[in-house]
Amino acid sequence: MRSGEKKDFLGQLLMEHVSARDEIRNLAGAVNYIYHGKKAKKKIIKIARAYIKFMDKHIRMEEKVLFPWMNKVLTIDEQMSLITKFEAMEKEDIEAGVHEKYTAMIERLEEQLGVCSE
Repeated sequence: MRSGEKKDFLGQLLMEHVSARDEIRNLAGAVNYIYHGKKAKKKIIKIARAYIKFMDKHIRMEEKVLFPWMNKVLTIDEQMSLITKFEAMEKEDIEAGVHEKYTAMIERLEEQLGVCSE
């Protein structure tokens, strides 16, 4: 990947992260109206499905382009340092119950909406 392409690609990924946070804010705002009838529930479902589709595409791009590129430009020591930091963050999240919190939240929302992700 050339320097200009790298900048464009990294800029695109950063903008996607900003867009993802915006979508989560939209979803959170819509959830506030969950008891306002079927129209509100349909809006929540539409936003959630769009977010899932967006994130699936984004993650595939990271796996297909970003991670292989990082493996080429980072030394083994830098890669290991990054992995260690990610593992530490994941451990903190697990110990803080972050995964369980969001799983429970999604399950409650699915129940309220009358949908199931499985």
